[in-house]
Amino acid sequence: MSGFSGSIRNKLLTVLGIGLVLVLTGAGFGFFAANTGLARIDRVNRTIVAHAQRIGDTATTFKEQVQEWKDTLLRGGNPKDFDHYWGNFVAKEKAVADSAKRLQGEVELPKAKELLADFVAAHAEMGRKYRAGLDAFKASGFDPHKGDTLVRGMDRPPTELLKQAVKLLRDQAATQVAAAQSSALETIRLTLWVTAALVVIAIVVCARLLVTMVVKPLATAAQVAENVARGDLTIRVD
Repeated sequence: MSGFSGSIRNKLLTVLGIGLVLVLTGAGFGFFAANTGLARIDRVNRTIVAHAQRIGDTATTFKEQVQEWKDTLLRGGNPKDFDHYWGNFVAKEKAVADSAKRLQGEVELPKAKELLADFVAAHAEMGRKYRAGLDAFKASGFDPHKGDTLVRGMDRPPTELLKQAVKLLRDQAATQVAAAQSSALETIRLTLWVTAALVVIAIVVCARLLVTMVVKPLATAAQVAENVARGDLTIRVD
């Protein structure tokens, strides 16, 4: 009897063990899928989103550069103020140019890279025109209108280029994050369904083992005992 019960126990434990391994495998796969999705989102944040933020910062510095030009024209009649505001302008100009060139090399989205290249070229051309405007400003006896004539409104197209680049990158980031989330959720959902199915299969197999190896033999034994009690000794028990 002990050998019979041991056989049943071993088979049940084997089925349960296999089921547990499959469930843990499914859970591990789901965890891997979720972790992969999070890694994709983290990469988007470290690259595309970060680049969009840096382009926005460059646009802010560019606005400050333009403001320094305006201050140079308005207050440049005073030599001390001229040196101060023009020095600030040159510093901002260099910061914008350096940042834009770095971003142009780092950004992966072709259209955004193209927009940055256009900005770099336009910004360099602006630098030349600003200096021509500065010469006109000095030659006119520091007349702001003379200095502004050559560059008026010239900052608007480059500013628009940066805005477009930021929008492209943010749209790309939103698309990639949504795709990563959708893929991870779909994989987790599939994993849950498969895990649930494996649990059901394990329960069904255990139930069939119990019925085959315990319930049916017990029912047969009970029938034999009942027949024997009635005096029927001809029945055989396998």
